[in-house]
Amino acid sequence: MDEPIFPGGLEFILRDANWVERTFVEKETVICREPLGSDAEFPVPAFMRCQIVRKWIDERGMDRCVIDTEFPLGIETRDGQTKFEVYVEQVCM
Repeated sequence: MDEPIFPGGLEFILRDANWVERTFVEKETVICREPLGSDAEFPVPAFMRCQIVRKWIDERGMDRCVIDTEFPLGIETRDGQTKFEVYVEQVCM
């Protein structure tokens, strides 16, 4: 498999706890645990580092949190947002 000269950008979507889709574009090396080959089948799992700002249990008994993707790598949505309300189960700790 040939290595790309420069890591490409990938578009990915985070669906928050309110079912709002947040669109990001980031380098493959930032969001994929392993390099994608030319034969990669999409969609692929993606991960981004973030900081948990606040946690609580909602009125339905669901664990929720607010995450901030600005720290540590400065990841933001296409429109510059970095804070999102998600279910705690969406966060790998």
